[in-house]
Parts: sequence; C-alpha cells; structure tokens
Amino acid sequence: MVYSYAITTHPPPSSSPPEMSIEISDTDTWKSLPHKDQLAVLTLCRAIDFFQMVSFQTICYFQLKSFDPSATEQILSWQTGVALASFTASQCCTSIPWGYVADAKWGGRKNVLLIGLLGTGLSCVGVAFSTSFTGVVVFRALGGAMNGTVGVV
Repeated sequence: MVYSYAITTHPPPSSSPPEMSIEISDTDTWKSLPHKDQLAVLTLCRAIDFFQMVSFQTICYFQLKSFDPSATEQILSWQTGVALASFTASQCCTSIPWGYVADAKWGGRKNVLLIGLLGTGLSCVGVAFSTSFTGVVVFRALGGAMNGTVGVV
C-alpha cells in the first residue's frame, strides 16, 4: 500500500496561528504524480552540479602541482583549499539574489537553472584551460556566482 501526505492549513478563527493537519490518501502513487519529466530534469541538474564539484576535488591538487612542481605540500594544500572554497563561497554570496530572480516575474526558475548550468559549464572549461592558481580561483568563483541551481532545485 502506498501512502502520500498532504499538509493543509486551516484559517485561524481569530488571531491564533493556523492549524496543520496531514491527510493520507491511498490513491496517490508515483504513477499519478504529474510532471515526472520535469522532476527528472531537476534531478539531473542537481546531480550534474554535484559531479562537477566532486570531479574537481579529485584533480585540484594535481592540477595545482602541475602549475608549480617545486611548491611545497603546505602551499599546495592551502591553494587546494582556496580553490575548492572559492566556488562555494561565491555561491553562498549570490544564492539569495538568484532566489529573488527565480521568483520574480521577469526572471523565472527555468531561466535561473539555464544560466546556472551554463555558468557552471563555462567555469569548468575555464578551469580546465587555466595555467595558474589565480585563473583556477577566478573561474571557480565565477562559476559559483553564476550557479543559482541549488536553491531553485
């Protein structure tokens, strides 16, 4: 037996807070869920965003070492941390404005998703062709600033 849950609010009689109740329906199933194709696209957007982050983590140290083979382990570790954090830090700084754009009539969630995925893709290409630590950080920071997909998804 498959259950689905719906949370409903009831208007308050005067100034008391609204009451919440959960209704369980036996008729709601995965098959009856509308727009499964859109849910699949959102899942792919989130998965792709995660994969670009994880794949960069695996190569970051070695890419930075190729820029300066004489760099010490301490310097490379610091550079790796900065390069990894630059994406997330700039994403944190721009997540609220991207949420505003996604909810605005002139913006929209689809546009924010497309801009975020395009920005992430371009930043990955920029990082791949970077020849310095500064280039990696700049492209990662730009990618994080352009990426509004986490809040929208």
